[in-house]
Amino acid sequence: MMNADSRAFTLIELLIVVAIIAVLAAIAVPNFLEAQTRSKVSRAQADMRTMALAAEAYATDFNTYPLYGVLNADGTIQDPHASPSGAAAHKFLGHAVTSPVAYVSTLAEDIFVSPDDTPLPAWRPYYARYFYTNLDQFEKVMQPSAPPVIAAKREAFGIWILASAGPDLDRLDLARDLAYDPSNGTLSDGDIIRSQKFAEFK
Repeated sequence: MMNADSRAFTLIELLIVVAIIAVLAAIAVPNFLEAQTRSKVSRAQADMRTMALAAEAYATDFNTYPLYGVLNADGTIQDPHASPSGAAAHKFLGHAVTSPVAYVSTLAEDIFVSPDDTPLPAWRPYYARYFYTNLDQFEKVMQPSAPPVIAAKREAFGIWILASAGPDLDRLDLARDLAYDPSNGTLSDGDIIRSQKFAEFK
């Protein structure tokens, strides 16, 4: 016969404890994941702030903003769009702000984009980084067929735009001028955007 003073837990008590732990976990885990996302957003904004300062410092020294594109290991220019022929390598963002003058020591990679996410391996060094475009360069490359939307973007954003894929991991939101807004939800659509005219386009 069982002692009435037994200190052992009953099955009901154990089930109640397990249920309480499950409820606490259901509350805590989403909050933890949201905190991670908020931290990544802050990191992306800080990275782009540093790159923006470097681009502005470059413009002060060279009277022009860095172009967009990547210098390959063999010295050729790798650019997912058309690039001006014969352009000096140091004019491209990847090298303009790191050499010959080191405005920043290295260019950060977009924390929301894995290098393995790109379907085009040849673009990988470019794609993994924060998206950057020089709208002056874009207009010159596309002239005389540059659509009015480029001029409109130039008016709204200024000469350059920096963007992160953001928590939705979609790099196409910039084409729709869709900026990430955490008030729409931590994982809402939109790119994290910084431009010459706006610290964060909204």
